[in-house]
Amino acid sequence: MPLWLGADEVGLTFLIEQLETNPSGDTLMMTAFLLVMLNTVRALPHYLGALLLGDELGYRLQRPWLKIIVPIVIIPLVYAIINVYNPLDYYFGGPALLLVTSIVVLQRIAKGRLRPIIKSFVFSQLLFGIQWLDTVIFLTPFSFGGGPISTKVKDIAVSLGFETTLSFYSLVLCSIFVGNAIVLAIYLTVSEQKWTMSQDLNIARGEMIESRSGREAMHLVHDLKTPLALIEGLNSLIQMKTTDKEIHDYTEKISDSIQSTSNMVSEILYDERKNWCTLVYYY
Repeated sequence: MPLWLGADEVGLTFLIEQLETNPSGDTLMMTAFLLVMLNTVRALPHYLGALLLGDELGYRLQRPWLKIIVPIVIIPLVYAIINVYNPLDYYFGGPALLLVTSIVVLQRIAKGRLRPIIKSFVFSQLLFGIQWLDTVIFLTPFSFGGGPISTKVKDIAVSLGFETTLSFYSLVLCSIFVGNAIVLAIYLTVSEQKWTMSQDLNIARGEMIESRSGREAMHLVHDLKTPLALIEGLNSLIQMKTTDKEIHDYTEKISDSIQSTSNMVSEILYDERKNWCTLVYYY
């Protein structure tokens, strides 16, 4: 990203030259804003990539600690790799340390409840807010804004007498975006948790209803045994009392039907007797 998107490509170099030749407060704030945007866009791919890679590895390998360890290892490594081939010193200072810490805090707050796209949106705001600390002049001794462009912008602000104004606006913008990201992360985490609990409750309610319906069906099927036994007894009595062959044939068919119904009821009641139902047709 630093090779594809540099200070010349976004017009930052032109603004700095304009500041040196015709200094003004408006140009200074525009330069500071463009610098923060450039730093955010260049840092977003590997910060966000490390964050989401840690999420995926932690989920797939069932190792939640990887969600924190992977970004902590990868982000400084990416800075080192970039500085090997990039002539511009890609400065790993205070904002980078704060961002790594923010990832750890975000992972602890979310605890796997935030979807990747939501987590990416929250972290992007957090990244943009923290990058504003690079332009806060009194934070320079604490490794904030140690890169060559940031240093030049702050030096110009001091020479113009705008160091207090630049630091104030930078802190305000930092507070707005970081505060918004924190509130959004907490709100979305609670919302996701409530949604998950609601889904679990609906599943439990469905299982309870299904279980209750199953029990009621079992009681109903069990109660069918009593009238079947009564019909079988009366049918046997008819067979004993009559000598008519045609009536005997009818009672035999009734007995067979009772037996088939009884077998189906038993298959429902007892697991060991469950089998495919057999259809018997009488003409």
